[in-house]
Amino acid sequence: MANLKRKFTLLEAVIAIAILGMSLAVLFQLLASARKRISQTVDDWNNTHRIMEAAEYVLLHNDQVEQVPEIFFPYDDCRIYIEWEDINDIHEEYDGSLDGQPELKTCRISLVRVSDGETLETLNIDRIMFDEGLTEDGN
Repeated sequence: MANLKRKFTLLEAVIAIAILGMSLAVLFQLLASARKRISQTVDDWNNTHRIMEAAEYVLLHNDQVEQVPEIFFPYDDCRIYIEWEDINDIHEEYDGSLDGQPELKTCRISLVRVSDGETLETLNIDRIMFDEGLTEDGN
């Protein structure tokens, strides 16, 4: 029988190692990219969760809340800023001219990182402001 041993040339070995090296480089690049996307997704989820906590607090109070107490927002790395504004572009049917009609305001909630002052997330909520003595059904 003929000798079936195959000997590889130096060129074949170099090409095989180069292909293997490029494959590993692509794999590591994909892993790094996935890790970066996962980290960004976690940050986005945390920011959204924090601003929703503040929004829940604001919506549960009838007055114009200026600040969320630390017991409800116990994060040291960011702060919540709340601004109330009158709505300028109100639909013509809701112009506030009816007696007893509750006021409509916009609440702008901003999540700001303490270290650099960057605004991470902003949420606008249009809210009907009921008088203290009235309930939602007008009684």
